[in-house]
Amino acid sequence: MKNDTWERLHSEPETLDMNLFHARFDHLRNPRNGKDIRIVTLTGADAVNVMALTPAGNVVMADNFRFGIMAYSLELPGGLVDAGEDHQAAAKRELLEETGYSAPDWYYLGCIAANPVFMDSYVHHYLAIGAEKTDSQHLDDAEDL
Repeated sequence: MKNDTWERLHSEPETLDMNLFHARFDHLRNPRNGKDIRIVTLTGADAVNVMALTPAGNVVMADNFRFGIMAYSLELPGGLVDAGEDHQAAAKRELLEETGYSAPDWYYLGCIAANPVFMDSYVHHYLAIGAEKTDSQHLDDAEDL
């Protein structure tokens, strides 16, 4: 693993509010060649996703419309963590909101950088055992699952 660090020379104020994220421009110095570069970083909340297993061993999935690809994408339920919200509470909330399922047993699986190329947030992964349909979906205006 490389020990050289990139020096942040300065950051431009966040001027672009994209609802879920803000854009920030950073000016960095490349330790390999000493050159200064300007990069964009999306700043935003961490997210969660849930691998929910039913008592029969089935995985609860969400067929979610995604604007970037203008198509539905079969994926694990999840979403952004609200300000001040515990990650596990967010995972439980997102599973219930998106699928109507809840589960009695929860396990934290760890986290990974969401997209470290240009984002500063992390995705926290949970395993939910014994998931059963307990409610209807509660979708946001921009969701169609």
